[in-house]
Amino acid sequence: MTLKEALRRAKELKHDLVETSKKEEDVESDGPRLNDKITSETVRLVSEEGHCIVTLKEALRRAKELKHD
Repeated sequence: MTLKEALRRAKELKHDLVETSKKEEDVESDGPRLNDKITSETVRLVSEEGHCIVTLKEALRRAKELKHD
């Protein structure tokens, strides 16, 4: 690898690292994610009746219906 190629590759790696850091900053890691910050297709819904796995869409619908969020 020539010096020019190495410098170009280093610049590409730096760019990738900066882009990854920006993406990680978009996601708050302190505590649970709420509503529009949830990235999963399914979630564990906890209620007085117990808990179950439902789609995010269904969980948001139920929360709105119960005026919890």
